[in-house]
Amino acid sequence: MAGRLAGKVAIITGAGSGIGRAGAELFAQEGAAIVAADARESAARETAAAVTAAGGRAIAVGTDVSKSAEVQAMAAACLEAFGKVDILWANAGVLQRAPHSFAYLEDLPEEEWDRVLSINLTGVFLSCKYVIPHLKRQRSGAIVITASVSGLQGHAVGMASYVASKAGVVNLTRLLSNELGPFNVRVNAVAPGSVETPLAKGLSAPPPGLNFPKYYEAPTGVTRQATAMEVARTALHLAADDTGPLTGAIVPLDGGRTAK
Repeated sequence: MAGRLAGKVAIITGAGSGIGRAGAELFAQEGAAIVAADARESAARETAAAVTAAGGRAIAVGTDVSKSAEVQAMAAACLEAFGKVDILWANAGVLQRAPHSFAYLEDLPEEEWDRVLSINLTGVFLSCKYVIPHLKRQRSGAIVITASVSGLQGHAVGMASYVASKAGVVNLTRLLSNELGPFNVRVNAVAPGSVETPLAKGLSAPPPGLNFPKYYEAPTGVTRQATAMEVARTALHLAADDTGPLTGAIVPLDGGRTAK
């Protein structure tokens, strides 16, 4: 299959729905074999089935990215199925759960802080940890990380765990671009604002008196939300070899919010 990712093998975490599923479908259309990983194995299977039904190659792996053993198994399944890995899109992520979707820091339960950090930040760490050795050995590859404008600004009042996790992801991206540059491995992040996904729709309303400005209230006049496929197209650009030496970039997809 021809395309920008022809002959590549891509692992995509959080591939069961939303941005990850859109990415799996798009990357497959561009020629990549897909490892669709998701904590909900049934959702990962649905994504893999959609890819194969469209003529692509894909396997599904149930993977909780916060658990080292499951991430190691994900990488092993990729190698067993396809013999290599060229692209990692560390996309899996969560928001704070109701009734703490929005909460002042002092009201945020410690276990909720730990849950969000374990998936959004430690999950990226583990995904990279167990894929990077393979990329370094072949001296080529690309890592894309899903960050957020919340990791670039402090505007997401009431979402301390999410903001902290995504800020960590932003600088981890920059660090890895330096560590892996000598091995011809590029590392970049896409930083969406509000995106039309099931995850975003699951947010509860902020409690009275808590000011939570919308991500997509941008100064440029581009005030609509991004779609999952638009985020996937940005990730495709970051993953493809034809982007040249692009690495260490955090690409906001936020209607200009961070341009203020």
